[in-house]
Amino acid sequence: MWASASTLNVFLGVGATLVPGDALALSPAKLRSANHISPYALSVATPVAAPPFLKEPRLAVSGPTTIDQCARLALKATSDSPRPPDFAW
Repeated sequence: MWASASTLNVFLGVGATLVPGDALALSPAKLRSANHISPYALSVATPVAAPPFLKEPRLAVSGPTTIDQCARLALKATSDSPRPPDFAW
């Protein structure tokens, strides 16, 4: 989505992974000048840079303060990230 005449915002879908150092490439024959006079842009790859200010993620884990030794433990994790947290036990 174009934010201005010179700024293109790219939104990634669910499950997409893009980290600083990865290469991001334009698809050939997809990007053209607004006045349609120039030819389509070539497929050019550029490295992804880290944002100037990293937002520290916030994660909260909640559950009962006590449970019976035979009871099942259920915990709920929430995050301020638009992506779901990934857990390893």
